[in-house]
Amino acid sequence: MDSTNFEEAMDGIIKEMTKGIDLPEVFTPIKVKELYRLAYSLYRDKHYADASYFFRILLAANPRRAKYWKGLGACLQMIGEHRPALNCYVLCQTLNLEQPDPYLFIHAADCYFALGEVEPGLKALDAANLAAQEKMDTQVINHVKLLKELWSKR
Repeated sequence: MDSTNFEEAMDGIIKEMTKGIDLPEVFTPIKVKELYRLAYSLYRDKHYADASYFFRILLAANPRRAKYWKGLGACLQMIGEHRPALNCYVLCQTLNLEQPDPYLFIHAADCYFALGEVEPGLKALDAANLAAQEKMDTQVINHVKLLKELWSKR
């Protein structure tokens, strides 16, 4: 996918994710920081639908912040919206090409498994393993190994 197509795809996803949200005219850095703190607190307190609303606002304010995509993806995954969560994780990982996050691949694998798509889930685990190998993160490597053993038997 070339950069123009990626930008168009991202714009379409942003419009879909922020549909029906009225945005303030000005987002100051302090307001954005407060919104993130609120979104994160809501997520931590298991108010996933409410948290997703604020992550969508943050994305409308700055769609290039990977942590907003990760937050929205996590909220959507927790409320069972696995396909949109996958889209969020892919966009987040795309914004982090320099330093792939192995946990994003694990979250994506969980979404694929929840959707009954075992083969793509196993491929996501392979990607998680590669990213973890690069970081020499033995905890993730062991976690991926366990998940692969469990899902390979299905």
